[in-house]
Amino acid sequence: MTTPKIFDRAAILRTLTSGRSFRDTAAPHPVVTRVEEDVIDRVAGVLRDFPKGVVMAPFPTRLAAGLTGLDRVGTVSVAAVLGDIPGAQAIMDDEALPLADQSIDLLISLLSLQAANDLPGALIQARRALQPDGLFLAV
Repeated sequence: MTTPKIFDRAAILRTLTSGRSFRDTAAPHPVVTRVEEDVIDRVAGVLRDFPKGVVMAPFPTRLAAGLTGLDRVGTVSVAAVLGDIPGAQAIMDDEALPLADQSIDLLISLLSLQAANDLPGALIQARRALQPDGLFLAV
């Protein structure tokens, strides 16, 4: 059975990336900044080490830098969800994660799952990519 296409993800990404304030890395959108700060606070409160993590976000490099500043977080790979962003190591889609099973300890998805056509499938892929006691945060 094929997943019905409810959202035109390409159109959503074009709309989000067309605004200067959203794409301006020097002065990011206040919503993006607030979400990043909240995620860092939540990860800081977890009493577990995260040796290997992945961040998928509109501006993943800022969030990854904040996370690696925490004592419990090791390396963080950064993946853009809005096309080619400077500093991103890859472009990932929540609906087609190129991550091996149980390959990471921390997975963070910011501001993209709301447009997933196959949300259950995206969540299943996220769970498979995590170690058994891994942490998945999505905003």
